Amino acid sequence: MRKIQTCFDQLIYDAGEVLRTKLLRTDATVNWYRIYWRRMWREIRGKDIPEFTSNLGRQHLLDRFGQLDYATLSKRDKDFVKIVSVLCEFYDTGTITRSRERLQLDGVIGALVKQFVDHLATLRLKSTTIREREHYLSKFLIYMKKRVSLPLTRWINL
Repeated sequence: MRKIQTCFDQLIYDAGEVLRTKLLRTDATVNWYRIYWRRMWREIRGKDIPEFTSNLGRQHLLDRFGQLDYATLSKRDKDFVKIVSVLCEFYDTGTITRSRERLQLDGVIGALVKQFVDHLATLRLKSTTIREREHYLSKFLIYMKKRVSLPLTRWINL
């Protein structure tokens, strides 16, 4: 193992260890994250920035992609956004949460979604398929909650 030389090296080492131990990511995946983190750091460091912060990481994403819609980004660019966001989360909190932990299935509709997900399990679908559907339904529920404040006439036009 190589010697850690900078605070950034320590940050990405620690974040990688959380990916490996808590989220059970493979060594190849952790190395892939670290490669992207170093690539991002080289771009940022070229601007005479002495230390990484989560605000700096988010600003780097804004500089790179502007206000583009995430859905319009290529798979590679989406991966880059995710990888930088994971490092920013680790910098802010000292941990990384699973995307499944971020699901918001609360309220009456959330309870119905949970029942639906349980029903999918009885149909013997693959667990990955069930998780994917649960993820997208959670995102839809979050989207709908944001739109609740709109007037009823706006809902009719959906």
